[in-house]
Amino acid sequence: MLTAALVLAIAAVAGSVLFGPQGVRHLRALRAEHRRLAAATVELLGENARLHAEIGRLEHDDTYLEGLARRELGLVRPGETVYRFRRP
Repeated sequence: MLTAALVLAIAAVAGSVLFGPQGVRHLRALRAEHRRLAAATVELLGENARLHAEIGRLEHDDTYLEGLARRELGLVRPGETVYRFRRP
């Protein structure tokens, strides 16, 4: 009788570990989320580095800033002639 009770208790604990709310399935879900967050972190760190480089160029590279103003804002220097070509 004691053996049956111990086997039943062990089975209950094993079932709880495997299928309970804090069991193996939950652990696997947490690991998957950790991998997803780690990948997102790497992506965001790369974007952050790119933005820091962009800030550095905007602060210190006058040629880059001039080119950006010409492209984005359509600015020209006094005396320059702008030619626009239509695409068919």
